[in-house]
Amino acid sequence: MTARWGRRFARVPGGVRRALAGVAATVCGRGGRIPPQTRWGKLSDVIGTGGQFLPAYQVRYGMFTQRFAGRLLGGQMSRETTYGLPVARFDALTRETLGQPPLHAVSHLEHSLYLGDRLLRDTDAAGMAASLEVRLPLVDHRLAEAVAGLPEAERFGPLGRKTFLRRHVLNGLDPALFNGPKKGFEMPFDQWLRGPLRSVVDPVMRDSRHVSAVGLDPTVVGGLWDAFLQRGRGLYWSRTWGLFALLDWCRRHRMTA
Repeated sequence: MTARWGRRFARVPGGVRRALAGVAATVCGRGGRIPPQTRWGKLSDVIGTGGQFLPAYQVRYGMFTQRFAGRLLGGQMSRETTYGLPVARFDALTRETLGQPPLHAVSHLEHSLYLGDRLLRDTDAAGMAASLEVRLPLVDHRLAEAVAGLPEAERFGPLGRKTFLRRHVLNGLDPALFNGPKKGFEMPFDQWLRGPLRSVVDPVMRDSRHVSAVGLDPTVVGGLWDAFLQRGRGLYWSRTWGLFALLDWCRRHRMTA
């Protein structure tokens, strides 16, 4: 969907597109000291992608808008990254998804970035912390390679039904298991950060010397934390928790920018 919206602006001249992105950023940033960092708050970045697939994917998953990330870094955006990825990897993923059908391209990026870099790493860390070895048969490389070679319609259609999985892998199970709505599971970090964890997080987010040493702007970090505590719109708990985790890790390991 993000790429689709971006493509609507792809034929607009670059200068006009940048102007529209600036207007969108201004409008979406109204109503609070810290602009929303989700959904409509990212409209400016969506326009800026011009419908390119990988940038649109990164905008969709990014914790912060491009403009706010620049503020966090004191205006010193690294030239070694593009949309949050090292330039070499960004270029490689662009080549790998070039010309692929949209759903195949999304799957490739999900395997490479979301599953590979995040979910499997987090699962392994959680399992090892409890001395458990987690086995994930559905991501066996031979199975993944075989499924990746299927036509898009057979592999994904109809969308949201997981028909291929049900027909070929989970057949014989009670159909009622698949008929209910999707249910997520999320730890109550939002409540914890405003409650029992506040006394732990607050001094880290307000330590100007340490925040500066890590390479972030203390005023912007403190402003984000305050806006979250005041329940600013479009500021989910993950934004503040991510920064806290980075700052706390750097403190523990004596890391600086």
